[in-house]
This record gives sequence, C-alpha cells and structure tokens, in this order.
Amino acid sequence: MENKTVIFDMDGVIFDTENLFLDCWKLLAGQHNIQNMEQVYHKCIGVNEKTTKAIFEEAYGTQFSYDELSAEASLMFHKYVEENGMPMKPGVREVLDYLTQNGYKIGLASSTKEVHVRSQLAGRNLLSYFQVIICGDMVSRSKPAPDIFLKACEEIGAQPEKAFAVEDSYNGIRAAASAGMKAIMVPDIVSPDEEMERLAYRICPSLAEVQAFFASLD
Repeated sequence: MENKTVIFDMDGVIFDTENLFLDCWKLLAGQHNIQNMEQVYHKCIGVNEKTTKAIFEEAYGTQFSYDELSAEASLMFHKYVEENGMPMKPGVREVLDYLTQNGYKIGLASSTKEVHVRSQLAGRNLLSYFQVIICGDMVSRSKPAPDIFLKACEEIGAQPEKAFAVEDSYNGIRAAASAGMKAIMVPDIVSPDEEMERLAYRICPSLAEVQAFFASLD
C-alpha cells in the first residue's frame, strides 16, 4: 500500500490516562462541590491545556480556580503512576510491533506537552516505535484544528490523504478528518455519535481490531 503511515494519539489510545484523569477530577469535584464535572471533562478530551482551561472557565466562570485544581489533579495522577505505572491500553505493543515489522511509518500527535509525552513513552519503552512525535506545545492551534496532524505528516514525509490517524476523542477525529487523513476511531470514554460515524474512516472497538484492519490491507 502506497505511503504506509499511521499517526497515533497518545492519551486514551496508547495510555489509559483519560479515565485516570477523569477519576482525579471527579474526586476533586466531590471535595469542592463542583457540579457536572464529568460532562465538562468530556469536552476537554483531546485538546491542549490552554483550551482545557478555557472550557472550564466557560462552564464555571473566570473565577474558577482552574490552575490550582489542575495542579491537584496532576499530583493525584502522578502519584498513581508512580505507585502503579502508566496504564497502557490493551494491544498497544502488538499493533506497534505489527506496523513496524510491516514497513509502516509511525508517528505520534498528542495534545499533551512534549516533556510529558516523551517521559511517559520512555517509561514504557515505547519511544523507539515513533519516527515523529508532535505535541500540543509545538503547534499554535489545538485539536480540533488540523495543525498537529498536518505537522506530523509533513515531518514524517507523508501526504495527509494517504495517511491514517488513530484517535479516541471527538476533537481528535475532527482534527484528523480536517487534515484530510483517514481517521480511525477507537472509542475510550466517549462513544461515537452520528458525527463521528460520518467523519471516521473506520470505527474499531479495540487496538486489536485496528491491527486486524491493517493486516487486511497488506
């Protein structure tokens, strides 16, 4: 297949971090009597920290102590990771091994800051799989804008319309589709709706299904 390129999202696709962060925020919401936390958090999946703060302030007002609470949630998250390790999604290493062994170019496009992305990937010995890593602090616009995927395709040397993106979030699928890529959705916290079914090239319930899809193309 011409131009065999796959660009992965990280949170919710490679690592089971979205559920862990949601649990942290829900605990804080209970402690501080913050209403509708889960619904607001869902809007933040796939976007960078600046956009996340804007979403929280739109929901709770500009007096909302986002920076303080975000720091608390981050401490809770990292304490869990230190004690238990970064939780990986099932099938991660298998699909990365398959793509590597079958001549695919593999990239990563995450809204998370680069320092955290590289640290988390290194902690699970996954860094070597990725030829290109583009992070949220390396582009001016966050997902759902296509910038991060366009930059990943440019640096890996692929035409977007001939490359695949593997995403879990609505904003990630929107970004990949806007970039002209073939977006594969692997749902995590949010289930696909009509918009996702329209935008996604394919919806796979797991990374094992993603691997099977690529195997069917080879």
